[in-house]
Amino acid sequence: MTFLKESKIPAMLWPAKSLDINIAEDVWKMISDDVYDGPTFSNKEDLIIAINSVIDRINYQHRPEIQSLYESIRSRLCKILQKAGNLYNK
Repeated sequence: MTFLKESKIPAMLWPAKSLDINIAEDVWKMISDDVYDGPTFSNKEDLIIAINSVIDRINYQHRPEIQSLYESIRSRLCKILQKAGNLYNK
């Protein structure tokens, strides 16, 4: 932020870990829903294998959803600016 201010580059105040803007949260939910929709895991290795399998499946089967999330970032930002803050929790 210091560099931006010294360079006179305007920047938005962007709250850390903002669920309203962070599409990674939506993707993690897809992963979590798929991983924990099956049997419980008895060890870490099985869980890692399941997560990697779900990520591969999401990359192919859910690509349009992820692309749509990515394309929604601009409209999410605009809505947040219009509402002067938190979009989903107001």
